[in-house]
Amino acid sequence: MKVAKATEANIQALIDFLNEIEEMVEGDDFTNAEKLLRSRPIHWAKIIFGYQTLVENCCDPNLNYLEWKPEIKALLEPKPLPEKDAAVLGGSCPC
Repeated sequence: MKVAKATEANIQALIDFLNEIEEMVEGDDFTNAEKLLRSRPIHWAKIIFGYQTLVENCCDPNLNYLEWKPEIKALLEPKPLPEKDAAVLGGSCPC
């Protein structure tokens, strides 16, 4: 499955939008909320779904912070060179 990637502009637009909504709520200014909602094409679903997809597929579900799943983390860690390859490099592994 392929998920559309949110652009930096999509993300910034959502951040700006949410900041404006927060200011309206704090100031009890609900009269402009509907206008704001209708005036901006915010791709919030693409941003949220993309985030959810990455978290569900790549992050450790046992943690409450973002960290690679153990199997992904293990693949990203440097591995020592086999002895035959280390010998070609002068007997020492540069890793």
